[in-house]
Amino acid sequence: MLVLGVAGLGLAVVLFVGGGPLLHAASAFAAGAALLWCAHALRVRDSLIHDLTAERIVLQASRQQIDSVSRAKSDFIANISHEIRTPLAGVLGTTALLAETPLNDEQRAYLTAIRGAAEGLMALLGDILDMSKIEAGHLTFERSPFDLRKLAEDVIGMFGYVTRDKGLVLRLTYAEGAARVFFGDPLRIRQVLTNLVSNAVKFTAAGEVRIEIRVGPTLHDEATVELRVQDTGIGITAEQLPRIFDSFVQADASTTRRFGGTGLGLAICRALVRGMGGSLDVESLPGSGSTFTAAVPLTVASEHDLSEAPGASVTGMRRLKIVLADDNRINRTVVLALLERAGHTVIPVENGLAAVAAVEDHRPDIVFMDCQMPIMDGYEATTRLRETGCTVPIIALTANARADDRDRCLAAGMTDYLTKPIRPEDLHLALQRHAIAPTPPEPASDSASAAQ
Repeated sequence: MLVLGVAGLGLAVVLFVGGGPLLHAASAFAAGAALLWCAHALRVRDSLIHDLTAERIVLQASRQQIDSVSRAKSDFIANISHEIRTPLAGVLGTTALLAETPLNDEQRAYLTAIRGAAEGLMALLGDILDMSKIEAGHLTFERSPFDLRKLAEDVIGMFGYVTRDKGLVLRLTYAEGAARVFFGDPLRIRQVLTNLVSNAVKFTAAGEVRIEIRVGPTLHDEATVELRVQDTGIGITAEQLPRIFDSFVQADASTTRRFGGTGLGLAICRALVRGMGGSLDVESLPGSGSTFTAAVPLTVASEHDLSEAPGASVTGMRRLKIVLADDNRINRTVVLALLERAGHTVIPVENGLAAVAAVEDHRPDIVFMDCQMPIMDGYEATTRLRETGCTVPIIALTANARADDRDRCLAAGMTDYLTKPIRPEDLHLALQRHAIAPTPPEPASDSASAAQ
């Protein structure tokens, strides 16, 4: 096209110089100029396409690098979580067992301090994992019936000793006659309420912390529930309020020095509340305290729904034969003691290969399987058992706490998933859900009938 444009201009010059018709010369000049402009436009287009292609390649490479860094960060957090949770599970488990032995007041005080420190570390680890899930968009929520008033009372009970030491009054207001049982995620709601109350107690030196729960009008079995936590603490300035829900942010640097904390709690709370379809807001005045209000839409349930929830009743227990596979001696000892105290027979093993042999030899009612073990891990052991036709419930006991870890366990053939540290109530609930059936009453013997 460039050649044609030049030729057109040349023809126009020849016609003009040679005395040809002016109209023909003008037409040749216009055609040549148009062809040259088109050639230039094509070169510009090709250059833009080349630049855009190069930019797209750079963007794709950058995105791959970002994804790689994100995966590396997630893997690092997961590995650190596993390595920290494993010894912490041992600390919390052994302190729970020790608390059930005879202790004097001084020993019990020391034990309480140890447990409090371990639970604080576990809470910090949980916050870091939650932030990782939020950033990756992997937050999940369950839907089960729960008693909201009882949940709030349990949260208040957690802070009784702190408020007594500080001389604070901790009140709960729940309207008489308001709905109490809802479908929702009780663990996440407890997490939000616990964090808000913890902050209120931490930043209040004198006065009171009031928890008020309001249930809005019910429409098609749906109601908006407000969890309001009000304190008489130090308050927050107007300049600090817009940043209060940002990650790793507290009111100012002096707040971290005076009160501690990572600045993750409120960011996690807002993400959890928004994930449940609600909102979290704050009103505050410096020196007058703060009021945090979490509004969450919930489905109204009934006492009947609550009574039918899995594990709602633990009556009629029977003794079970259990295979316990865990390579960590302390954690194995803790779970073994908890199960044996409940009257069950436990076969402890240290790796997946031994677990497969134990299941084949003893035919247990249920298996508790750690995931990361030497010789053979829990995933491979479970897969082998399922391939042989074994249908016994296999429950993962693992320090891995990400959502994809749970999916991996279920994909390997495991029945359920418990995260370390294992709470006794979670352990027994898993037994109730998957292995324990009510024991039918024994028929009267012939001799007894004859005696009557």
